[in-house]
Amino acid sequence: MKNEPHGDLLHDETFLNIWNEFFAEVPPVDAPLLTTGLNSAQLPMLASRLSRAFSVNVSSMFLLEHPTIRQIGNALEDLLSDSPKEYDTLTTSVKTRMESQKNVSLGNIVFHAPGSMRTPASFRFSVERGLNFGSRVPLNRWDVSNTTRASATYGNFAEDILTLPHGDWKMSKSELRNVNPVQLLLLEASHSMFAGRHKADKNVGIFVGLFTSLLTPGSSTAAPSREPLGIYEGTANSTSIASGRISYVLGFTGPCLPVDTACSASLVATHLAATSLRQNECSSAGVVAGGILETGLHAAFSTAGMLSETGRCHSFDGRADGYSRGEGCVGFVCDTSEDGPSLRGSAVKQDGPSASLTAPNGASQRMLLQRVSESIGAGHDVVALEAHGTGTTLGDPVEIGAASAALRGSTVACTSIKGNIGHLEAAAAVIGLNSLLLFPLSSTLNAPLCTLRSINSHLKSLNLNAFYFSTGLANL
Repeated sequence: MKNEPHGDLLHDETFLNIWNEFFAEVPPVDAPLLTTGLNSAQLPMLASRLSRAFSVNVSSMFLLEHPTIRQIGNALEDLLSDSPKEYDTLTTSVKTRMESQKNVSLGNIVFHAPGSMRTPASFRFSVERGLNFGSRVPLNRWDVSNTTRASATYGNFAEDILTLPHGDWKMSKSELRNVNPVQLLLLEASHSMFAGRHKADKNVGIFVGLFTSLLTPGSSTAAPSREPLGIYEGTANSTSIASGRISYVLGFTGPCLPVDTACSASLVATHLAATSLRQNECSSAGVVAGGILETGLHAAFSTAGMLSETGRCHSFDGRADGYSRGEGCVGFVCDTSEDGPSLRGSAVKQDGPSASLTAPNGASQRMLLQRVSESIGAGHDVVALEAHGTGTTLGDPVEIGAASAALRGSTVACTSIKGNIGHLEAAAAVIGLNSLLLFPLSSTLNAPLCTLRSINSHLKSLNLNAFYFSTGLANL
């Protein structure tokens, strides 16, 4: 069965026997394999077995991109027949409509990042010098002396994040004592973003990126309270109030909503803000996102094996072993003034039926990037990519492989700010966007990858065309 056209591999004896080697009972052909008993450690073994059986190159990323038996069979047939699948591109009508949209400018950037980074200047200073803000959990946050998993003892913490100065937030002293600190963090950042802007304009939108669970510290492990709820309990931890309180305090009447799409929340909020501006629903918009580390999720993610045992995001590195959580807040103001850097295009998609609930889908990522790059129109080269780059063995290669396929023909510098400040979760995407805005979009002057020492072996096996990592350590 060597490099010859195949029919339906679902009825091929060699193909079917492979599944009997990995499963006591072969799962349904349309069930994601990682949800039916196969684990990620077995992916290399399955890839090797398929490679030997059909004399083609099958990798673990191939299995993540084609997570079911049917999809694996179809993809193998494409490889064996030398007729790879063509991926969808934008129609002319969609491209024309998106190209005609007005630009959205970004400005008034505010930071409250790990360490003491409170301004764009301090952020750039720290990143240029390759500083890393991962540390053990501070004694004034919570006790980790009895923690058995090393990954639960690390994080990227922001100074003074729990002792912010209180402005005129239109709260009584009692409410102020009971409000969740994340609401105060978002309020403080929003107030700074709009300081000095024209106060007569009230048609301002507010779009807030957050993790629902980050607004209720410890709630994922807490038993239902037997105590009567306090009068502020309903508003103190509400996601809708987190955004609504900003508009209330600042007097804004434009669209106002929270966005919780996990790690992409802040970029989805940016997309919605830009869409709202282009549809004239508001005259300007604030995008703000943030969160504060707490014990509940920290312990849960550590137990699930999601966090790095070394407390570092080793983006694209052979030492990748999970991500390191971070906290902080970042925001900016969007308008159509054409002053400052502009957002030419954006798009939103979902992974769909990937290998598991949290596994990446390279095909969906590729189509998303194709949609965004084509919406920008001709004459705009992509020169830099701020990647998600969480520092997972298979997640990073899936992302970069998808980007390389979508942006083929471009010379692109890849980086990820997570090596410096960890994964800020709800705020991760826009702090990455702002990293691009603060560094020259050329050569290795993009934010350097401070934790990159040796390239992830899965990345080495990819055809990355003109992609390279923005550090002198490893160009591909």
